[in-house]
Amino acid sequence: QESAKYVGVSAYELQSRGYFDGIIDYSYDQPHQLKNFKNAIISGIECVEDNASLFLKNHEFFFEHYRDSILHYLNPSELLIESNRRTDRPPTGTLNVFGDVYRFMRFLNMRQRISSRTVHQYSRLSPKRTPMGKLLERRTRERRENFRRWLASPIEVRYQESIFKRFQHFINAGEDREKERGKLVRFFMGDPRENFMKSVDDLVAEILIYLYNHWKDNSGENLIELQEHLNRNELHDLPPGQP
Repeated sequence: QESAKYVGVSAYELQSRGYFDGIIDYSYDQPHQLKNFKNAIISGIECVEDNASLFLKNHEFFFEHYRDSILHYLNPSELLIESNRRTDRPPTGTLNVFGDVYRFMRFLNMRQRISSRTVHQYSRLSPKRTPMGKLLERRTRERRENFRRWLASPIEVRYQESIFKRFQHFINAGEDREKERGKLVRFFMGDPRENFMKSVDDLVAEILIYLYNHWKDNSGENLIELQEHLNRNELHDLPPGQP
């Protein structure tokens, strides 16, 4: 039901438009509901046969059409003879009048389901946004609640080995970034300022990888909220010596 509300069409509307014929109260983990599935199959076949009989009764031109088909079979043209040679269809293999009715009714049902849409009505090209249902609202609410809990319980960096190594390298690079090195030392150990900027990039990348693996599908929305949270807040009371 929530899925139907999300796309804006209920099951009953889909049934009235001919996308399916009915709804069966059946689940594979409920054995006592098997009779509903059986009754649906039997009643479906009976409904098709009853509709075919009623359709033939109300449209007598089908008898003339069927008579013409039999006459074409008995007095075939050259094209029909070639077709019969390819199919090798015996007299008992020809359709009876109900076969023609079934085929015609199936054709009508297919025609009823064919519809056209403008570019503005097509969901992938339409500028209109998909209506939000309760399922999406609940998921958004649960995601934000989990994000708030994550903010309230910060992780211990020392227990995350990969992040801890990057953080230690960041601390060491920050302590050395103002030191002057000779050309020979810079050749082997690099420029202190460049090393510090590289340590910042490595630490940020490691944190992003950790958050992506931690949040999974919600990483995109949570990263946006994290950025907004950091923009609204400032860091205070940093320990001495911290860059």
